[in-house]
Amino acid sequence: MVLDKQRALKELGIPEELYIELLSDLLTQVDGAIVGLEGAILANDFNTIIQIAHSIKGSAGNMRADEIYGTAKDIEQAAREGKDMKIIKEGVDKLRAQFAELKKAMNRG
Repeated sequence: MVLDKQRALKELGIPEELYIELLSDLLTQVDGAIVGLEGAILANDFNTIIQIAHSIKGSAGNMRADEIYGTAKDIEQAAREGKDMKIIKEGVDKLRAQFAELKKAMNRG
């Protein structure tokens, strides 16, 4: 499960409507971030990958999207360690799939 909405609402103590709005903002942010990550991969730009992954990690953590947080953390760490771009690209592919799952879950209500 990409997101435990009930746990997030309880921990954050905010109305569901606000939470849904914040999730929508997160999805918009990540759509652009994934494009940025792909460009940084092509440019072999580890610093940009670190920055973008760190931003996604923070936003996902705030929303209690634990799987997405973990994937962004893995991407950030791989870039910090200068790992092969193939490993980072696999992380970005995983991130893209997780966000697609989150979008589906939001559309179901």
